[in-house]
Formats: sequence, structure tokens, C-alpha cells
Amino acid sequence: MNYQLKYLKFLSTFLLSFSLFFTGFYPDYRASAGEIKTENKQTKSNKVGKFILQYQPSSSNYYEFGEISAKFSNQEIRQKLIETQVFDQIITELNTSGLIMREDIPVVFQECGNANAYWSPSERQITVCYENTALDLILFNNLVKYPSEQAWRKSINETVVAFYHELGHALIDVLSLSAVGQEEDTVDEFAVVMLFRKYNPSIAAEMVLDSSEYYELLYKIGGRGPGWDEHAPNDKRLFNLVCLVYGSNPEEYEKIFIEKFVLVDPNQTVNQDKLNSRAAKCKREFPQKMDSWNKLLLPHYASQNGDQKTPVQSSPGNSPGVSRRGRYW
Repeated sequence: MNYQLKYLKFLSTFLLSFSLFFTGFYPDYRASAGEIKTENKQTKSNKVGKFILQYQPSSSNYYEFGEISAKFSNQEIRQKLIETQVFDQIITELNTSGLIMREDIPVVFQECGNANAYWSPSERQITVCYENTALDLILFNNLVKYPSEQAWRKSINETVVAFYHELGHALIDVLSLSAVGQEEDTVDEFAVVMLFRKYNPSIAAEMVLDSSEYYELLYKIGGRGPGWDEHAPNDKRLFNLVCLVYGSNPEEYEKIFIEKFVLVDPNQTVNQDKLNSRAAKCKREFPQKMDSWNKLLLPHYASQNGDQKTPVQSSPGNSPGVSRRGRYW
């Protein structure tokens, strides 16, 4: 009898100890001596980030390109950008597109002292300098002598393309996108895709060709650019943009494709076989780039039922800007 009682007492003590061990009252045997392992549970943020547009105050300075001074001050450029509301519309559409990102991204127009636009990984913001548009105006108005209204239109178009280029950098960083290849070339292609998603094809093509003309003018003034630069040389960059526009509508843009094909061939090695070969590749590249970015970004857009976890496969049957996830881009 005493033996049975001792056995039952031992068994109950063992079971209690066993239970306490697995419910966390006892130190985990894997923890270091004297330490109790605790579970660190991090709650995922449900924040949906937004793009925040800002126009910083500017001076009445006039940007200078070499010995050429812009005809419009940074202050006038700032006012023009605000009045057109082009970027207000772009930011509003991005913020209502269903894009899921977990941080706000400021889009800041400001005076920089040089012509530039950039994504800052450390500051987590896109910056577009007023001087960037000032350089556009110098090229299109001072040098090429386009009428003022046309020069402004081309300059704003080029500024829009520059913004989408930097947006590409931002999304690759913020969304941890697996973009391969030279990132500067990749985000040039991204800018083209975004424009053709957002605008009527003829308007999108006009904007991309204005940007291409910007690089053409830089190429004619200063040559290809330094070989160490992370960006493609000016001649390559201008032609890549023309190539994609041609691929979107070969019949409409054949003339300009041939013209730029000859322009960027300083050794005059152009022949019909080379022209036909490059044209065929451009026809394939445009839909490939559209579909590739479609597949890359779709998983980051909310579906109509609010579930953003399940990727949706794109297909040629998806009309531009529409999918089972709802509206995007």
C-alpha cells in the first residue's frame, strides 16, 4: 500500500513538472544558464503608405548651364508646376491605385543648386529639383528655339518622365522588388511603362519622345557622357526610349525610329539588315517590358476584397490598368 502511494505521488509530481515545462513556467532547456527564453512577437504594421507632394519655397535665382542662363527663375518654375497640377493628379492617382506600401514617401520639389532628380534611400524621399526643369527650358527654349509655350510643354513632359524614373528607384527599394540588370536602364523602362499605363498612347509617346530629345540635345552638346557614370550614355539612352515608343506603334513611329537609328551611329555602319533586326527587337521589347512590370508589381496591389496576400497572375487578356486586384497604376 505504501509502495502504491509513493508511486502515485511520484507520478503526479512528474506529470506536474512535465506540464509546467511545456507551458513556460520552467526555463527552456535550450536557453543559456540563468536565462529564460521569451518569445519576441512583432506585430506587422497595417499602415498603408502614401505619396506626399511638397513644393518647397524657392529663390528668384536663374539656373545657368555653362554660359547660358535660363529665361525663367526657379520661383517662376515652381509657380508653373503648381499651376499645371500635373503632379497633383499623378500623386492622387498613385495614392488611390491600391498600391500597398508600409511607409509614406515624400515627393519634394525644391531648389538644389544643380539640375537633378533623385531617390534618397537614407532620407526615404523623391526629390525633383527646380533646376532640372530649368535645364529643360534652356535646351528647348534657349538652344532649339521652340516657342515659349511649346518649350514649357516639353520641359514639363521631361520632368514627368524624370519623376517616374525616380519612382522606379523608390519602389525597387521600398517594395524590395527583384529588379535585375542595370537599375538605371530598368527604371527608364519603368517610366515608359507607367506613362503608357496612365495616358493615352499618343500622349505617352509624346512625353517619352520629349525626354528622348532632351538626351539627344545633351548628346549633341556634350557627347556620350562619362563612361563611369551609372547611367547609360546619352546616345544609348535616347535610342532606348525611341525603341520602346516605336515598339508601341511601329507604323506611327517608323520615321523617327530610322532617324534616331542613323543619329546614334557615328561610324555610319547602318544598313537595312541591321535596321530591320533592331526594329524587330523593339517590337518584341515593348510588350515584354509592359508584361514584366505588370507581373512584378501586381502582388503589391490590393485586391477588390482587400486581400493583398495572394499574388494574381497577369495574362495577355488583362486590359491595361485592370486586373482581379482592381485598379492599379
